[in-house]
Amino acid sequence: MSIGLIISLVGVALAAIMAICKASSAWGSMEVNIKHINSTLDGLKPSIDKTSSMLTDIDKRLAVVEYSFRKTLTDEVAPANSPRNLNKRGESILESSGIKDVVEKEKSDLLNIIRARAPKNAYDAEAAILNVVSELLDRKPEYTEKLKEGAFRCGADIQTVLLVGGFHLRNLVFPSLGFTLDDIDKK
Repeated sequence: MSIGLIISLVGVALAAIMAICKASSAWGSMEVNIKHINSTLDGLKPSIDKTSSMLTDIDKRLAVVEYSFRKTLTDEVAPANSPRNLNKRGESILESSGIKDVVEKEKSDLLNIIRARAPKNAYDAEAAILNVVSELLDRKPEYTEKLKEGAFRCGADIQTVLLVGGFHLRNLVFPSLGFTLDDIDKK
């Protein structure tokens, strides 16, 4: 064996040893970093648990606020008595906002959606109807501008216009669902 070959082999062996040492050092450093990350995450867990608990509490509080807001909004256009019927303000919104035309045009599609929810009684049917109409603009965004302009014209917000449309649709489709307005009182 020649001296050049031996020097080359020794050089390759030293390079391999250095590469192994470098990789081992990097692996150790990575292991330390992973332990540090795990420790940090363990420290965050109590904060995450507390935040989750707070969010649950906030969700409950928002549900109460939403219920109160809906009740106030509903009383503004359809006073609390059973069944709710549009008052003068509600009738005005129905006629001037454009919701009446939209509901009547989309009546059969909306009725199919309501039927798919399979309401078992008049109370559930009314809730399904009001919910379906409140989601109208998600399903039919082409009516958004028309109803926004109508809401502005009659001094109402879009949610009020949709609520009024929901009561109008209820009156139109209740018989098709096998209910009467008197059934609402029976819950």
